[in-house]
Amino acid sequence: MLRAFLSRHDGGERYVEVGELLLSELVTNAVEHAHVPPDRLIMVHFALADGRLRIEVHDPGDHHLDTGAAVDPPAPGEESGRGL
Repeated sequence: MLRAFLSRHDGGERYVEVGELLLSELVTNAVEHAHVPPDRLIMVHFALADGRLRIEVHDPGDHHLDTGAAVDPPAPGEESGRGL
């Protein structure tokens, strides 16, 4: 979906690599942390304006992140914990 969106915009191809990485991380986070029934949808929105790509991912969960929580860095052998 992101590639198709970007292909319709002049210069959009320069955002593909980083955009796909960011989109993948955001959707993965929504799937892993939404805590909702599997039949609920995740909404994805793209916008490209003034040379900036905006990617929004909304999950149907009603939880909020505690921005005051400390985050421990992952141990060298852990397979997750290094994303956005």
